Amino acid sequence: LRAVTEPFKRGLKEAAAEGEASSSRIGGAFKKLAGIGMVAGGAAVLIGVASVKWAADFETHMKRLYTAAGLTDDALKKVHMTSDQLNDAVLKLGTQTGYTGTQMAEALYHPISAGLDLKSALEVVKYSAQEAQISGASLENTTYSLSSVMKAFNISADQAGPTMASLNAIVGQGDTKFQDFNQSIKNWAPTAAQMGISVNSMGAGLAYLTDVGNTAEVAATRLTMGISMMTTPSQKATKMLTAMGLASTDVKASSNAMEQAMKKAGITQNKLAMDLKQPDGLYVALKDLKDSLQRAGVSG
Repeated sequence: LRAVTEPFKRGLKEAAAEGEASSSRIGGAFKKLAGIGMVAGGAAVLIGVASVKWAADFETHMKRLYTAAGLTDDALKKVHMTSDQLNDAVLKLGTQTGYTGTQMAEALYHPISAGLDLKSALEVVKYSAQEAQISGASLENTTYSLSSVMKAFNISADQAGPTMASLNAIVGQGDTKFQDFNQSIKNWAPTAAQMGISVNSMGAGLAYLTDVGNTAEVAATRLTMGISMMTTPSQKATKMLTAMGLASTDVKASSNAMEQAMKKAGITQNKLAMDLKQPDGLYVALKDLKDSLQRAGVSG
C-alpha cells in the first residue's frame, strides 16, 4: 500500500510547487495526479480481489478444523474462545511469525487432528512456525513433527517450546536438515514412546547415525529395528521363520548359542527394556549389552 500511495504523495507535492509558478502549469499537474490516481485505483481493485480470495481460502481451511480435524465447540469453551476469537488468534500468530493466516490454519489441522487440546495445538503451531522460519523447512511438516512427538510422548502444552528446542538440537548435533528430520518422525516417535525411551536419548542415536552417513529416515528405521530386536525374544523370530520354512538348523543353532550367551551374561529382554527407560536409555542399554557379552566371552 505504501508503494501504491507514494507516487500520489509525490504528485501532490509537485502540484503544490507548480501551482506557485502559474495557473497554466497547475492544469498539467492535475492531469498528472489524475493519471496517478487511475493507477492507484487499479492497484486498489487488484488488492481488493486478492484480499477476497485470501479471506475465502482462510475461511475454508478454518472450517476444515471443525469438519475434518475434529475441533468441537467444547474444545473452544475450554480455552474460553469463540470461533471468531480463534480466527483472530490464528491470524495474529501468522503476523507474529511471518506466515499467512491460511498457512497457519493448514498447519493447525495436524495437532488438532492428532487429538491435542486447542491450547496445545496453538502452542505447537507457534513454535513450529518459528522453527520453520529459521530452518527453511515446511511449516506443515514441522507442525506435524512437533504435534506427533507431543502426542506420542504425552507432553503438555507448556512444554511445546522445550520440545521443539530438543528436536532442533537433535538436528544440530547430527548431519541432517530439519526437513529431512521431519520425514523420520513417523518412524521413531511411536516406537520410542511405547518403549519409554526419551526424546533426547532417541535423538542422540539419530544424531550419531546421521553423522556417520545415514539419512535421517534410514537412521530412524535402523534404530527402531535394532531396539525391537533387543527387546523381542529371539525364540519368537526363530519359530516364525521355521513355520515359514525359512529357518535352517544353522539358524536355530546360532539363535540357541546367542540365547545361551545372553543367559551366561545375565542379559534378558526385560533387563534391556528397563535400561531403555532410564535417562540416556539407548546408551545405557547398548553399553549394558556390550559389556555383559564381553564378560561372557562373546566377541564383537
